[in-house]
Amino acid sequence: MLCGAVLFADFSGAAYAYTVTIDADAPQTIYLQVGVGSFTADYCGGTTYPPPHNTPNCGPAYGGGVGLVAVCDVAIAARGARFGLTEVRLGLLPANIGPYVVARLGPAKAREILFNGKLFAAEEAERLGLVSRAVDAAELDAAVEREAGYFLQCGPQAVARTKALVRHIARHGPSESIDYAIAGLADAWEGDESKEGIAAFFAKRKPRWAS
Repeated sequence: MLCGAVLFADFSGAAYAYTVTIDADAPQTIYLQVGVGSFTADYCGGTTYPPPHNTPNCGPAYGGGVGLVAVCDVAIAARGARFGLTEVRLGLLPANIGPYVVARLGPAKAREILFNGKLFAAEEAERLGLVSRAVDAAELDAAVEREAGYFLQCGPQAVARTKALVRHIARHGPSESIDYAIAGLADAWEGDESKEGIAAFFAKRKPRWAS
């Protein structure tokens, strides 16, 4: 079960990803992998991307590369990285990734990059909301490790359920979402993970899952 993904692009345009994976049979066991393409099925409506490749270099974040960024929970780019939805330059449509780009950016901002095929820098990607932030290339590894560290401090089941909650809210009205959220919270209160988290809080110690 994938609880979170952090993707970033370096100054050469290569895209890399740290993925935080939780063993469903041992929730306290968390694997931090480095690679490309292992992104959550939750956002994609049941579509699972392939597992990480051995090499982290997948080239510039153009076309489908932007789609991968769009489905990440958190995306960090080095200043100098380049992005572009270049399909229209070839007389094609960004059909496969279009829904995810629009969902991430919203229609107005998506139009700024979908219609013209222009290349744009990390700073522009940050303004559009495609990436969470842009950092200096020298700070990139530390920024990604720090972001992944936040996930590792959280209850893995709570993160997975919160991801499901966000997806539900995006697809349903307020009334249905409130009912869904209340039911999810009730289930969480009854679970072992919340009991451990609350016990750790009062004991002033880290919960078992925290690194």
